[in-house]
Amino acid sequence: MQRTRTVGNGEGSLYFSESQQKWIFQYFHNGQKKAIKQKKNERVRDFKARARELKIKLDNGSYIENNNITIYELGKQIIDNKLNRNLIIPNTYRTSFEVLQIIKKEIGDIKIQKATSFDLQKFVDSLTSYSNNYLNKIFQHLGSIFVEAMKQDYIIKNPMLKVEKSKSQKTDKKIEALTIEEQEAFVQQLTPNEKYKDIFTIALYTGMRMRRNTCLKDR
Repeated sequence: MQRTRTVGNGEGSLYFSESQQKWIFQYFHNGQKKAIKQKKNERVRDFKARARELKIKLDNGSYIENNNITIYELGKQIIDNKLNRNLIIPNTYRTSFEVLQIIKKEIGDIKIQKATSFDLQKFVDSLTSYSNNYLNKIFQHLGSIFVEAMKQDYIIKNPMLKVEKSKSQKTDKKIEALTIEEQEAFVQQLTPNEKYKDIFTIALYTGMRMRRNTCLKDR
């Protein structure tokens, strides 16, 4: 036989289990029935206090379940899902994956729920040897990871909101487009036997960008 007491509007029950010889608090979260149990040598009043604290968090929406997913694992899930849903093309996936490797090397093993603004700012501050363009990619990808963590209810506060983007030590490259006259002169130099004539002509008149072998060369 067990003694049962409903906790607030039927949102949970606190009872002593005769069969297990311990107190148990049952509750519902995200439509699933869950429970916490009195630990070995835990005093009854300490367990009840723990149950009350959990109940308060459930009521005000601040409760999050423990989750061991890391920064890298969630980042990989994000780009994998985008590729599988045809939201990005393979080339974009490869670029994102390369960016993710930079994150993985330094802070990828940190659990999402353990990451602090201090950890993230320290990492971002270490990126100044990269170009501003590449630094922006890393910062944006890192930000998307914690936005997703919020959506998945892994965290209740986004530590990236307190992180400031650093500025590269490198000088930004100034890119200037060809003038009309320069374009015409360039086209005139392309002979019918020019190996790359079609490639350059299409790129010139469509605004197509020439892709590097890997975006890591842009560091």
